[in-house]
Amino acid sequence: QESQRNQDLREESLRTGQRVDLRPVESFSKPGYSVDRYNFRLAALFRALRTEAGPAVPELGRLLDESENISEAASALVGIGKDGMGPLLAALNHEYKYVRSFVLHAMQFLDSELETVLPALLRCFNDPDPDVRSSAVWTLHSHLDARRILCTDEILRGLIDRLADSDDGVQCLSIIAFSGVVQT
Repeated sequence: QESQRNQDLREESLRTGQRVDLRPVESFSKPGYSVDRYNFRLAALFRALRTEAGPAVPELGRLLDESENISEAASALVGIGKDGMGPLLAALNHEYKYVRSFVLHAMQFLDSELETVLPALLRCFNDPDPDVRSSAVWTLHSHLDARRILCTDEILRGLIDRLADSDDGVQCLSIIAFSGVVQT
């Protein structure tokens, strides 16, 4: 019966384009539980295993297509680093917006390969979905704010363009992203 429930939720997720988390609700109500903290730790674990985790990349890439595993798979691929970038970059073109958004969210945990993903991240500024554009702007902001990347003319132009975005949320996040821009 539980597997039928999961199957129904997965089909609804694919039909509507909305991510459905199939983990038990109780796991989210535990004191100190945070999806971000969990995914950060998952990325850190795979970062520690980097070269040994390479054989897991194809399976993790496949898991990006399963609604209940996107966040975890994306965080693991981020942790793996260079070898995990292929499936992540491919997922930024996925037909479902929630896949693109979750991959962008996981990219906040990148500690390397920023130069590799930056062009794709900036292309996501023009995604047709405002949630994806918001995720792209927020991910860029997290790296600017942590000084992991310096603001280039291309980044600056992208953020300026998002100030005129059709979505108010994207506009607000673009303003916040400017707080991470270092003046030289």
